Amino acid sequence: MAALVSCPDEVLCRIFQSITSISDLQNIMLSCRRFLHVIRNSNKLWRLKLTVVKNVRETLKKLSPLCYPMEDPPLAVMDKLIVGDSPMPEFVEEELLNQIFRQKTNENLTISFYAQKILRYLRTKNLEKNWVSYNSQPVHKKSLLEGIVMISQWFQIEQECLVSLEEVECVIENIANRVRHLVNAKSNDSNVKTDVNDPEVARKIFAVMKNVLYKEMQFSCVEIGEVTFSFQNMCVEKVLQFRCGISLVFLVVYQEIAKRMGILCIPVLSLDRLLLKHIGSPSNVINCTFIDTSTGYHFPGFTAFFSSSNEVEDEYVLTGMAKHFLEYLDSGSFDKDGIHVDRRRAHIFRLFCAIDDQQVSWVTMYTEICAILRIQLEEANQMLESKGLQDLAVMKICKQIFSEQRASVSEIFVFHRLPLMKYAVGLVMKFKGKEDFPQLGVINLSGMTREDINSGNIVPYYCVLFDGGQDCCWVPEDDLELLPGGAVIKHSQIGLHFERFDGRRYVLNATTNALNPGNEEFVLTLLGFCDFARLVHNLCLKNSAT
Repeated sequence: MAALVSCPDEVLCRIFQSITSISDLQNIMLSCRRFLHVIRNSNKLWRLKLTVVKNVRETLKKLSPLCYPMEDPPLAVMDKLIVGDSPMPEFVEEELLNQIFRQKTNENLTISFYAQKILRYLRTKNLEKNWVSYNSQPVHKKSLLEGIVMISQWFQIEQECLVSLEEVECVIENIANRVRHLVNAKSNDSNVKTDVNDPEVARKIFAVMKNVLYKEMQFSCVEIGEVTFSFQNMCVEKVLQFRCGISLVFLVVYQEIAKRMGILCIPVLSLDRLLLKHIGSPSNVINCTFIDTSTGYHFPGFTAFFSSSNEVEDEYVLTGMAKHFLEYLDSGSFDKDGIHVDRRRAHIFRLFCAIDDQQVSWVTMYTEICAILRIQLEEANQMLESKGLQDLAVMKICKQIFSEQRASVSEIFVFHRLPLMKYAVGLVMKFKGKEDFPQLGVINLSGMTREDINSGNIVPYYCVLFDGGQDCCWVPEDDLELLPGGAVIKHSQIGLHFERFDGRRYVLNATTNALNPGNEEFVLTLLGFCDFARLVHNLCLKNSAT
């Protein structure tokens, strides 16, 4: 603290400019009179931060009328916010996090919805730059640990805080220190060999590592399909925290601990199993050691089982990690956190493109998925252009679909509630039909009618966002029942249509309210009638009891 206070004002200003949170700056101002003086007098610092906050908030407010009913904001708008208007994207990210995670529960859901879209885009772009930097490194400088940390960040990109490489390295260093302590305790005798290139010494260290990881710390391996498997078993920081994960994560963790002990191990493939291989000195089959990192057991190289092992590149291991996430998605077990499963699939294939940027097939698969799902079309076109693949048919398809989507924004029509319809947009409903739908949902669109095949009557239909769902479903009126008390509905598109939940129903945002004239008045009248009916019912029960 004393050293920091002694710095010149110019240096302090540069330090404080790296702090992205205005609340953190306020706390620093309260900690020291000198800091208070410097920050107060740094008009440039405050002007920069407040300008970013203003730009972010103004951009978020204008996205709904600009995009609806599309979910993805235009790239030009996002790029202008991240690169054009704001010299420090970190400030943009901080304000986006404020709008998503640090608001009250009744704050604007539409603002939060589009803030999440921009946050995903900003972080994805940053991670793609990190992957480019990673892939450009010489092979001997690449770290698999850095790769699986970036994969973990990629799949938790919507979370408030992303794990850093430094945090993971700190945990691994602590484990390595424990191994080092036990090894040193056993090698006090001056006659004991200490050369880690000696296969005998290396195997003794492997034995200590096995004891620390799998006995002392009780790490355990679990694979997709097992009852106890969950998303956190694939994220390196979660594996280190809860000490349970897939074998690929263990392989990288084990390799890093061995590296810190001075032992170089390389991934090899033997009979479809990924193992680590250590080559002792002199280099020959007898001096090789193979390690099964799912259990910690190690075997001498002359074992016939390992005679056909082949070294694999980092891309093979990292792509294998991404394939585990895809397999988990296909199993239907992905955590329900409001992110559409189709968007997750596109996100996974985009990661394949980042990991192996020389493989054109990953690019075409990602863009084809975007075309099929009609999502992230601008980003798909941008990627094709950057790879020089403008002549592919999929690019023409993406451009055509995107043009149709932009036309739908300008051609969107007003929904007039039909007199025969009992309900309105924003009401929370209870589903009582026979289909396998969740019990609760909120109406986000009304106005469609169909003729009943049996009775010939005209039946009103409503588009419902069901709790825990990701798509909207058209449901006949007879299968719905009003839930007057309301309920919070978790759905990926809630913020697209609604501004807030007032405790009983969802209030339309300005864009959807303009498209549903008279909806607000009808909802208030209907809920008021329900309140009156409930009051009369309660009075009747009270009178009958007396």
